[in-house]
Amino acid sequence: MPVEILLIEDNSADVRIFKEIVSHCSVAVRITAAVDGEQALALLADPRFKPDLIITDMILPKMSGDEMLRRWTANGIPVIVFSASKNPADKTKMLELGAKEFVEKPTDLDEYTEAVWKMIWK
Repeated sequence: MPVEILLIEDNSADVRIFKEIVSHCSVAVRITAAVDGEQALALLADPRFKPDLIITDMILPKMSGDEMLRRWTANGIPVIVFSASKNPADKTKMLELGAKEFVEKPTDLDEYTEAVWKMIWK
């Protein structure tokens, strides 16, 4: 049974890189991508869709990651914020809204790959 991840990311290049990284995983990982919080909430409203992990960017069109966290009750599904923000206030806000972790998005590909692996394996 694959690890099911909901990736909320509006940058298609980041989605492609993320999918490429997990394609080399020894465990099956299935990525469902949403481009914003609105689309993510629609997916999560379907009782048949139960991801093991939600990884969200913070800055998204239509509905941001923090607004999505305000509107959604986690139901035990861990949420990790994967953002380029270096602002400590953003990290504090997202953790207060229920995110399990806040991971800064590295610009270096090796570091990015390592960050993705750590999020999945935790």
